Amino acid sequence: LTPRGTIYTHDSTHVGNSLILYHPDGIRNVQPTPGIIKYIFETEQVVGFGVRRYLPLYSHPDPFRHYPHFPARLYSSVLADHLETVKPEWVVSHFAHWNFSPQHIVVVSLCRVCPLPS
Repeated sequence: LTPRGTIYTHDSTHVGNSLILYHPDGIRNVQPTPGIIKYIFETEQVVGFGVRRYLPLYSHPDPFRHYPHFPARLYSSVLADHLETVKPEWVVSHFAHWNFSPQHIVVVSLCRVCPLPS
């Protein structure tokens, strides 16, 4: 699926293109949530993603909070048990992740803030 020129796939096709930061329920005044696309589906009117979100980390303070211009956050490496429906327009960007420890991942937004020259 390629809305607005961005490629999205489910994780069994290409993990990198399935990692998304999105606004849960389309609510834009909350911080985007990292998740992984497990399914892409289409109904008569709507295309959507079946997404499992990465759980927030409550046990440790986020060491990246001190660096507001570096778009990294610490999350649990555990995924939610249930799927959420996410519309493509709720997606902010892809993200990269690094296994910080067996229980933690570092999530870095891959959002382009300005278009690249063509």
